[in-house]
Amino acid sequence: MRFRPYLVVGLWAGGILSVLLIIAVSLWCILGVLGDSSGATVARVLTLLVGIAWLVDLAVMVALLALREISAETRLPLDEEM
Repeated sequence: MRFRPYLVVGLWAGGILSVLLIIAVSLWCILGVLGDSSGATVARVLTLLVGIAWLVDLAVMVALLALREISAETRLPLDEEM
């Protein structure tokens, strides 16, 4: 099975989620400083959701990389790995 397309999508999703996480945390901090408690609460929930999605993406990427390594058909001899 080819894992490369899934890994590429996972990397793009991780990058986009990282940017969204930075934006959500910034928005949460700015709204908190400005005194908008309801907006800060919404931004905090958004930050939590994006953080959870980022962690799920990370777990899926680790699983895909492990499956790719397990299913590798050709293995290098020990002296050629370095």
